[in-house]
Amino acid sequence: MLRKTWLAVFFIMVVFCCAMAEGSLVPDGFTFSGGSGKVELSCPEITGDSDGAYVATVVFSSPYYTVARVGEETFESVVSGKTSVFRLPIQPNVATQVYATTTAMSQPHEIEYTVFIRLDSLLGDKLAIEGVYPVSSLPLKYAECFDVDYYANGIKLISIEDGSRYLLLPPDTSCPAGLDPDIRILRQPLNTVYLAATSAMA
Repeated sequence: MLRKTWLAVFFIMVVFCCAMAEGSLVPDGFTFSGGSGKVELSCPEITGDSDGAYVATVVFSSPYYTVARVGEETFESVVSGKTSVFRLPIQPNVATQVYATTTAMSQPHEIEYTVFIRLDSLLGDKLAIEGVYPVSSLPLKYAECFDVDYYANGIKLISIEDGSRYLLLPPDTSCPAGLDPDIRILRQPLNTVYLAATSAMA
């Protein structure tokens, strides 16, 4: 009897954990680019499973989008009122190309979009920057009191132990939206550098 009770409890725990792993999440941020500007895209939810795969609900503000393609996979839409709804395999915090076919023109036309779904819970202690995702960090062998995080598009975030942060942007790269106002922007190439330190000035 006791064994059956423990088996039942174990089964319930497994089901609960699976449900949690495959639960729906509300994105912390969503941006997109591409298209003609007449159609808006939104992402009300994203679902992840225990294997780290995610499926996002992407809504187009037009009922004329019939098929969307991510990589080589194609997905049909569900038309709801004046919108086309897709369930697409999109990894959070990674810019992803989506090719969607619209029949609003005289002939079906495939339009390219780039979507970015931000989930802060996957970033750990890294700063969430709208539209770009963290790639790696600078390994420190001897130096201390600072960190450098590398983001997509060549963006680097320098964090100092005293709380100061500097965002290093490549030439012709626009400043990401929604940044903390305390983060100072440095744009490459840097022509002059002022160094103030007691050890360096001695």
